[in-house]
Amino acid sequence: MPVDNDSLINAVALATTKLSSSIQPAAETGSENVQVSNDSLYLQTDEAYNYKELNKLYLYGNTQMISNTDTLLCDSMIYWMDKDSLFA
Repeated sequence: MPVDNDSLINAVALATTKLSSSIQPAAETGSENVQVSNDSLYLQTDEAYNYKELNKLYLYGNTQMISNTDTLLCDSMIYWMDKDSLFA
């Protein structure tokens, strides 16, 4: 999947991004085991790209989402932070 480098912000920006509430990132883009969580959502993936101006988080590789009692495993995901919605 091609990536528009002009709008790409590496996961270093994850430290200042918000998902419905505050995010506590555990790793940077390109690192193994990128982890992002808030009060009710946990995301883990091999690689993540944050498009801050679009409020989108792209996750690639072994991706896992846990939300309350729901679990989703996939190879890629788009998460819209402002809508608390995803596509996998």
